[in-house]
Amino acid sequence: ADSLNHAIRKIDPANVVTTIAIGFNQPNGISAGANDTLWVADTRSNQIKLISSVTGALMATIGSGNVGSANSVIPTLTEFNRPRNLVVLSGAGGVLIADTGNNLIRRVTTNSALMTLSTETVAGLAGVAGRVDGTTNTATFNAPIGLLSDPESGILAVVDSSGSAAEGGALRTIQLTAPLESIQQTTLGYL
Repeated sequence: ADSLNHAIRKIDPANVVTTIAIGFNQPNGISAGANDTLWVADTRSNQIKLISSVTGALMATIGSGNVGSANSVIPTLTEFNRPRNLVVLSGAGGVLIADTGNNLIRRVTTNSALMTLSTETVAGLAGVAGRVDGTTNTATFNAPIGLLSDPESGILAVVDSSGSAAEGGALRTIQLTAPLESIQQTTLGYL
């Protein structure tokens, strides 16, 4: 994301820079999705956008553009507050979003019953800044800005940026799924 030029750009293996899409308002986070798509955290628009990585065409917009924390099964009724980063999960896990201004981790998933994209809060308390550990419905964050998912361990790492000057930021983790069992077989071959 070329945030201050309000564009999404790519650098190819020959080091050639090409603009894929324009018309954003300080995009920050980008994550590759299925079928040549890119998910974009359009921070100052308070929206998440899905674009074609080939043509740059806008395919979906999640978020009304208004500041807020409303979840919805209707994409245009969802509200964000300066979403800064996102990560696409494998399978039907959806897209996790660092909703920085709301101090939340949110998820967008496909609602096949309604043929739309639904939004839900995964962790944090809307508008409550803090660094309290606990279950996802009691833990608090303070301006989360980065996300990294490890599909093997089922852990989501969260960069929680704010705190007192003495504390600084923090790297926090959320266990999204049970860790995969390790392989116990010590020999190769057929049974």
